[in-house]
Amino acid sequence: MFRISSLRVLWGLSVVLVAVLSLLPKAAPVVDFPQSDKVAHCLAYAWLACLAASAWSGRAASVRVWAVLALGIGLEFAQTFVPGRFFSLLDMGANALGVVLGWWLGMRMADRLHRLLGR
Repeated sequence: MFRISSLRVLWGLSVVLVAVLSLLPKAAPVVDFPQSDKVAHCLAYAWLACLAASAWSGRAASVRVWAVLALGIGLEFAQTFVPGRFFSLLDMGANALGVVLGWWLGMRMADRLHRLLGR
């Protein structure tokens, strides 16, 4: 049975995936339209924040959502050391926008998920 603990494992795996993909040398984009990388940043961080806000409650959720924001900032700085990658304030802004959107959505879903899946 799918439980809240499954969401927590999914969040952890997603954090690792985002970190690894962010630190790999730049590859050809899957889709290519103007600012597609900003959309990808926003969606990735919205996913992470939504999972965190849905899988935990109260202070535990807030701490993890803030950690996702810190991860986005830290990875932007770390990309300066990766061939083909660079630091971008716009990427950082897209990450932050994704965190805000994901947190909002996750908070809306959290009560229903906790009732449905059990704590």
